Amino acid sequence: MAAVSHSRVALRSKLWRQKYLFLMVLPGFLIVLIFNYFPMYGVLMAFENYSHSKGIMGSEWVGLRHFMDFFRNPMA
Repeated sequence: MAAVSHSRVALRSKLWRQKYLFLMVLPGFLIVLIFNYFPMYGVLMAFENYSHSKGIMGSEWVGLRHFMDFFRNPMA
């Protein structure tokens, strides 16, 4: 048990010494999160009959129906 707690202390100490490296990586991580992963909710919503009250996971799945309606519409 002493070796496990010693390795945790050593890991925590090592991470604390490198805190500025983590702070430098944080803006890049946030940019990737905001511009790459959050838009995936929009892709998911395109295939659902989205309702604010039901949320993304509770909305009815309609598949390609919205896209078929769009391309069949003469105004499109």
